[in-house]
Amino acid sequence: MRGVFLHVMGDALGNIGVIASALIIWLTKYSWRFYSDPLISLIITVIILASAIPLCKAASRILLQAVPAGISVDEIKEDIEDMPGIVSAHHLHVWQLSDTKLVASLHVQVAFDFEGSGSARYMQLARAIRKCLHEYGIHSSTIQPEFCLDKDHDHSVPVSVPEHAHSNSSNHSHDDHDHD
Repeated sequence: MRGVFLHVMGDALGNIGVIASALIIWLTKYSWRFYSDPLISLIITVIILASAIPLCKAASRILLQAVPAGISVDEIKEDIEDMPGIVSAHHLHVWQLSDTKLVASLHVQVAFDFEGSGSARYMQLARAIRKCLHEYGIHSSTIQPEFCLDKDHDHSVPVSVPEHAHSNSSNHSHDDHDHD
């Protein structure tokens, strides 16, 4: 809509500029009167360019799904991880759908099982996470829970996959193909 408005405004300014320069050339006898047309055109061009560049930047940020200016993903993640019952927050992505609508998606590992009262606890936690995101101006979010079913796991520390597990799994699949 801003692009349409700028286009109409540019056309209107162009028409006003043509009328103004025609009147200057026609009604005055100044020696510089013939320079009024390119001068007015240059002024209109600068006005249009000054308003079009911010529009292009905003559209680019939206199309590239960049993190909106003024939003710190690290701060949001820290605020969510400080909530009781959250082991870790990861895969946090924040982007813009429009000039006014911010969207987020994230995974949260919770320190309780989903069975029994766990699902109700998660829903309370999800409401608290959404409230936290609202404070950052994010009013639409997708929160994916991750429950740990290992009773022996210490939920005070986030789960991490050892580095050698990735290389072993990839080597294992590679070795299966070599034996065929």
